Amino acid sequence: MKAPKGHSTDGIEILIVEDSATQAAQLMHLLEQQHYVVFVAGSGKQALAHLNEHKPALIISDIIMPEMGGYELCKHVKSNESSQDIPVILLTSLSNSEDVLEGLACGADNFITKPYNEEYLLLHLEQILASKKLHKNERVRIGVEIMFGGKRRFVTADQQQMLTLLISTYEAAVLKNAELVRTQHELQLLNERLEELVEKRTAALSAEVAIRKHSEEQVQRLNRVYALLSNINQAIVRIHDVHQLLNDACMIAADEGRFQGAWIGLVNNETHEIEVSASAALASDFLDTITKRLDGGDADVDPIAAVIRSGQHLILNDITADNRSQGAWERNSFALGFRSIAVLPLVVLGKTVGIFCVYSKEVRFFDQQEIGLLDEVANDVSFALEFIQKEAERQRAEEELVKLRKAIDTSGEAIFVTDPKGIITYVNPAFTATYGYPAAEVVDKVTPRILKSGFRGASDYKIFWENLLAAREVRSEYKNKRKDGTIIEVEGSAIAILDEEKNITGFLGIQHDISQKKILEAQLRQAQKLESIGTLAGGIAHDFNNILGIIIAYGSLLQRDNIKPGDLKQYTNTMMKAAERGAGLVKQILTFARKREVSSESVQVNYVVKELVSMLYQTFPKTIGFSVDLDRSLPPISADSGQLYQALMNLCVNARDAILEATKTGKMQSQISITTATMSGEALRPKFISASSDKYVAISVSDTGTGIDEQTRQRIFEPFFTTREVGKGTGLGLAVVYGIAQHHQGFIDLKSAVGEGTTFTLYFPVVKDASAQAGAAEMEVSEITGGNETVLVVEDEDALRMLLKNLLEAKGYRVLTASDGFEAVSVFEKHRDAVAIVLSDHGLPGMNGADAAKKMIHMKHNVKCLIATGYLEPNQKSEIFKSGVKEIIQKPYNPIDVLRKVREVLDVK
Repeated sequence: MKAPKGHSTDGIEILIVEDSATQAAQLMHLLEQQHYVVFVAGSGKQALAHLNEHKPALIISDIIMPEMGGYELCKHVKSNESSQDIPVILLTSLSNSEDVLEGLACGADNFITKPYNEEYLLLHLEQILASKKLHKNERVRIGVEIMFGGKRRFVTADQQQMLTLLISTYEAAVLKNAELVRTQHELQLLNERLEELVEKRTAALSAEVAIRKHSEEQVQRLNRVYALLSNINQAIVRIHDVHQLLNDACMIAADEGRFQGAWIGLVNNETHEIEVSASAALASDFLDTITKRLDGGDADVDPIAAVIRSGQHLILNDITADNRSQGAWERNSFALGFRSIAVLPLVVLGKTVGIFCVYSKEVRFFDQQEIGLLDEVANDVSFALEFIQKEAERQRAEEELVKLRKAIDTSGEAIFVTDPKGIITYVNPAFTATYGYPAAEVVDKVTPRILKSGFRGASDYKIFWENLLAAREVRSEYKNKRKDGTIIEVEGSAIAILDEEKNITGFLGIQHDISQKKILEAQLRQAQKLESIGTLAGGIAHDFNNILGIIIAYGSLLQRDNIKPGDLKQYTNTMMKAAERGAGLVKQILTFARKREVSSESVQVNYVVKELVSMLYQTFPKTIGFSVDLDRSLPPISADSGQLYQALMNLCVNARDAILEATKTGKMQSQISITTATMSGEALRPKFISASSDKYVAISVSDTGTGIDEQTRQRIFEPFFTTREVGKGTGLGLAVVYGIAQHHQGFIDLKSAVGEGTTFTLYFPVVKDASAQAGAAEMEVSEITGGNETVLVVEDEDALRMLLKNLLEAKGYRVLTASDGFEAVSVFEKHRDAVAIVLSDHGLPGMNGADAAKKMIHMKHNVKCLIATGYLEPNQKSEIFKSGVKEIIQKPYNPIDVLRKVREVLDVK
């Protein structure tokens, strides 16, 4: 838009006072296009503040504004000497006479109506600014000559203000009149169209009123359900008791939801019935008619059964016409005036645990919106029930944890918990008492590093962790080290702690100090061994008398002077065989009766059976025969050979007694059968569920005795239980066998029938890496590899020393000898560079073998030492190994064992 001609606007300041940012921006843009300098104030107060700093040439102000309007602003401007000469234009609609009077009163210079014509506005601005300039320069009289109503008039300043207002009003009226003419024409056209529509609208009005009324009713119903939902949610937040919550929910449904009846029922899982837990606005005799049994209800006609089974709501909007509601529901509900029923499921943790039922006396009462809100109500009640249930479970769990913690803290068992890496996170007081470590010293430590005593090998730990990581419980006996260094024996179990997804989150260990128990068990076994030897005494004496008789008889023959050379050889050979037979018998008895430390090693079961049968054959009555059937591919087991020998001895002694008892009844067959075989763990588990090993060695001892009745079988393994006469047994034999089987993680089975004999079967687990040794045949001396190394033999018995020297030299070894510990150290010192291995008796005069070995190892750290002994106290073995000794050889010497051990130790790098 162009500015009016003949007037320069550059640099002229105009202040716009307008609270509408949009209108102010529009007016500012218009004025700036005409090169006016424009300022904007959002209210009358802001405008006055601006006037204190800048004096504009003209003010354009809106009338209606916050804080200070246009009239009040104009009064302030005109009443102040410094600003009264500033023209003020008010923007107004001039809608009534009060506006005109107010404008005159405040002293406004001009009025422009809204909406204004932009050219009209700019023209008035130019005229007012020009008029202001004339007044300032005093070039004309105060006043102005105007044309109004066809006549010239000279108007003073006050008259000019009035005239301006009059002209503005007139112009506005002219504009309004033109608009009215146009509007009248448009109204005439609209009136004609309206007359056409009135008839149509009148016809539709009744339907519209009906729809509006239905909508209002729907809104009222929804508002009631919203109120129901809101109040139930408030009750859920406030109430944490199930019974009170359900009662409040039913009361809220009746009061706020305006339902004519409501009840909530919960499923009793024991009786399979729905039990009414809460109700409102319903009589008890009506509630008694509701179907209670769930397992007998027909889901097609029983709404309760249908909802419980499906977990979905069921809406009956006309119970008289819906075939899903028959019988008691239809009769009793209809009698009370009910026409519509909503049955809503209450679902907790994915399972329908009850229903929420509401009634209405209107047909087709429930629409989709209301059903959706009622579903939300049922969901909220379900959530509350689930929360209360979980909270109760949490409280019970916390109480159980407190009880468990107290039980663990007061338990006599040493209990500890570790993380998945085996790092200890908790120990109980009994652990501290057992091992001497305060909790602070073991938490965050790895268990083996604290308790490891050195008595278990790497293979044992490997098997232990394989089972533990497979989430199998591991039960075993251990030798652990206390803080003070002492060794204690414990019986323990360990198991993985799993989360809900079966992931290992840690491990739990429980251990019990059985050191005293072990001492008593050892004493018991020793006493039982002596008892067994006592039972064999008669047979041993008989056999030794026969052996001595042979030696004496042939010794007498050798004293004759006229003995022939051929007879001499025959007599001496016979005497040698008898002596060897006696020596073997003594060795077996000593081996069996010896007090020894319990230790596991790789044992060939077949070899133990052969040794045992060899002794029993000589000591049992000759009327008893032996049948031995051994599996030649039998794998070795990890066991204590002495305990295995004792267990089989006890079973055979029992078999002997049963056979001797049977012969009194005239039974002629007298035989003990011993068999060995391999069985899979899978075949064994149906009978022994804890059989965790993949493979087992089975050893069966059968007899042809009298058999065992059922009553005796129930108590057969009890300590001190015996069927023998007083003074003929302690009743410990089978109890010891049972204990030995358990100690080796094995089992014992018994099959017997009266008059048909008895079979005991022992099962021992096969270690995983033992199968490679299966079926190892006994070796001959000639088959054992020799060598050319130098061996120092230390033995105080001359005959044995020469025996070992000859044995080793025959296999190519260079042999040095010594008769005691001091001599051994002296010989070694002279030949230390040459000596590769030392084989020494332990029981030497002056200095024992272990002490001598320790000194020699000190002189040459890589020399290898073997100690031979006939007997060791349990604590001596560990001391010998601590001195640096590699192996212990059992005396009396077995040539094969000596040669094999020497070669094995030399070959170890």
